[in-house]
Amino acid sequence: MKKLTNELFDKYVSDPLKYDEEVRSYTNVSDSKYYTVSTWPLDRAGYVDVISKSVRVVKTKKISKSDQK
Repeated sequence: MKKLTNELFDKYVSDPLKYDEEVRSYTNVSDSKYYTVSTWPLDRAGYVDVISKSVRVVKTKKISKSDQK
C-alpha cells in the first residue's frame, strides 16, 4: 500500500482515466492489476490498494499479416 503525493492525488481525483498511467508508474502497479485509490476517510485519502484476486485483461492491437513488412 503506497500513498500518492498530494499533487498526484489531486490530478487523479480530477480525471482518474487521464492519470491512470501516472498512478500506475508511481505505485508500480502493473497493467494486469486493478487498484483503488482511497478518497475517504480523509486520513486514508491518497492510499492505493491493489486488488489481488482480480486480474485485468490488457488488450493489444491485433497484428495482421498485411501489417507486417
